[in-house]
Amino acid sequence: PGDKTTGFADLGFMASRTFVLSADGATRMDLTGRAQLPTGDQDNGLSAGDARGSLGLDLSHDVGDWTLFAGGGWRFNGGDYQDGGYASTGLAWTSPSGISVGAAYDWSEASTVGVEAASEISAWVSLPTGKTTRFQIYGVAGLSEGSPDQAIGARIVFGG
Repeated sequence: PGDKTTGFADLGFMASRTFVLSADGATRMDLTGRAQLPTGDQDNGLSAGDARGSLGLDLSHDVGDWTLFAGGGWRFNGGDYQDGGYASTGLAWTSPSGISVGAAYDWSEASTVGVEAASEISAWVSLPTGKTTRFQIYGVAGLSEGSPDQAIGARIVFGG
């Protein structure tokens, strides 16, 4: 139906530090930094063309097998894109075997003038694949013109 583009996109990195806020460990705060380096081919749509980053703060609280979470932060978009805020809230359930399912609502300011802020819901299933790795599949449904209509994906998480 259309042209296909293949190749490597921008390279992304993330680091997160968790601080335990309660004696029982049920309440936590995560400080997360992300960086995206323009390593992809911009002419083929595989790169933002500029370095980007973000800094976020998330709070979570466990109630039995459930985890409630909320957070937000600021994106530094670089180039011709506008910096902006983002926020998220949701809940997840974890089974005794480590399988996790969850749902969230996410909002973020648009990075381009004239585009509506993104507003979307997501759901995921996360499966343990080792002592410190997980395989996650997820789906997204957009609630605004600034969001994709729908998306699906998968990722491998190391260290969590």
